[in-house]
Amino acid sequence: MATNEPRTLEAVERTLEIVEALVEEDSLGVTELSERTGLPTSTVYVHLQTLRENEYVVKEDSKYRLSLQFLHYGGKIRERLPVYRHGRKVVHDLAKETGELVNLAIEESGRGVVIFMARGDNAAVDLAPVGKHSYLHRPAFGRAILSCFSDDEVNDIVDKWGLRAVTENTVNTREALFEELDATRERGYAIERDEGDVGISCVGAPIQDIEGNPVGAISVTVPSNKLRDDRVEEELSHKILNGTNIIELKIEHA
Repeated sequence: MATNEPRTLEAVERTLEIVEALVEEDSLGVTELSERTGLPTSTVYVHLQTLRENEYVVKEDSKYRLSLQFLHYGGKIRERLPVYRHGRKVVHDLAKETGELVNLAIEESGRGVVIFMARGDNAAVDLAPVGKHSYLHRPAFGRAILSCFSDDEVNDIVDKWGLRAVTENTVNTREALFEELDATRERGYAIERDEGDVGISCVGAPIQDIEGNPVGAISVTVPSNKLRDDRVEEELSHKILNGTNIIELKIEHA
């Protein structure tokens, strides 16, 4: 009988389980990896030897860590993104101008990924590291991106990833999310207050191509007490929108 289920290779899935376990630690031995993945030690050993032979892991004493091949590949992938090539200087300048933490993010497979980050002199917070995937419904850059999608597209993303709450302030219902997206479209930028970490808020705006599709977003992260001042919100949003406009023009005329 025909099936629509995607076909996967069990051996590849096991290798990825090992890689993901190593991402979370400095280094692990065969037994430790077996305990974390639930795979037999003999299976873990064979996969590690394959990864080591191809220079994806490095053995140090009796433990293994991921090699810098991953950094090399990630850097090459990022460099191919027009929004990164044309956006990193804008983000750096915005961090210098505001003194805060500024993120450049994109959407990938229904989640957000920060691809570049710059810290101003007064930046007091650190959020998701560069390259880490996050849910789009919570951070300002995520909502900015979602605001460019149709309701059906947003619903598909929510169906896939859900609306996980991190704090009691996190938007975690479809009704509340669509209200936020409507407000974002009307303002031109998104606001997130105390939803990922209490005391931390963000303002973000989308970067769009000439057809209105989101190719990324910029967000500025500030202590929540700063954002209670409407003048600060107005000033930040103006600078962010100016930055996204510069990036859009650079991409369009590249």
